[in-house]
Amino acid sequence: MNEINAASGNNLNAASGNNVGLVNVGNSTFNLNRAPKAKREPFVTASLRAKLKTRADKTYLDSAIENINRVENSDIDGASKAAIIATINAELAHNLNVEDVVQRAFSSGNIEEDADIDAVDPEWAARFTDFAGSKYSSEAQDIWAKLLVEEINSPGCFSKKTLSILDDMDPSDARTFKDLCERCIGGSLPNGSYQEPLPLMVGLHEDYSLDANAISRLKDLGLVAFDIGGVGMFTMSKLGAEGWQLINVGKHTYCLSCERGGSVEIVYRGFTRFGIELFRLCDLGVTEGFEDSVVDSWLESGAEVGIVTEMSGSEFKYAPICKPF
Repeated sequence: MNEINAASGNNLNAASGNNVGLVNVGNSTFNLNRAPKAKREPFVTASLRAKLKTRADKTYLDSAIENINRVENSDIDGASKAAIIATINAELAHNLNVEDVVQRAFSSGNIEEDADIDAVDPEWAARFTDFAGSKYSSEAQDIWAKLLVEEINSPGCFSKKTLSILDDMDPSDARTFKDLCERCIGGSLPNGSYQEPLPLMVGLHEDYSLDANAISRLKDLGLVAFDIGGVGMFTMSKLGAEGWQLINVGKHTYCLSCERGGSVEIVYRGFTRFGIELFRLCDLGVTEGFEDSVVDSWLESGAEVGIVTEMSGSEFKYAPICKPF
């Protein structure tokens, strides 16, 4: 087992010589750098809690049915009856969908014990409610519940624009974005530091690219800043040229270093700020064979590679990985 202090030599350097900053163990460079926000009104309001309770008691549904019966038995004309009943049904469905999403979030067990629900922006909550109320499928409700959990745990991590983009995505867009995230290196390190996710498009022996039209759709939505095959739409960077670097790939954190003058070259594309926010809902680097392929390419490039076994602050222990014969 080896011990390394990673306080230095942990910036990813672009081919142009500029510091891109893939990893900064000591300073957590890759957070969203938002200023602390003032205390806000609570998101889970007393009225919503009351709705959840009345729904559990079935009085919420009974009230809607009672209102519909009252309209049907009234003297108003048929067209007006139909319009009023449609409005009651639409409002009921919207409220029930919101409650389903909220219940999924709070029953997930993923809300942190010290999370401050009161810190969620009420304007954000109103926008969230508008969108979540139109989600009927279990899959869609799960996505919005996960987003709510993340926002409660880290208020401000999703902008209102990101909510709008997610609402505009169809199932195929969601699958493409998920597939792209699964081809990314980066994420949270064991010590809580953060690496911006970098989608790898090509490797030493692999092509990690996705359908060009699907990627163009993500660009149109505002999630990525590139087109497949677009000139100048990728970045070439070098790893391991300035000492040990820590890099998340899939479910593990790796360290790599090259001999003096050496480096590992990678080609990656970039997310927009909204894509960076939304990737929090996805698993990074977990597509089948991706992690092994990336590590093998580093080894074949001559880098010394290890898998991190322990980490505290900027110090870590690792187990060396040998190049296969």
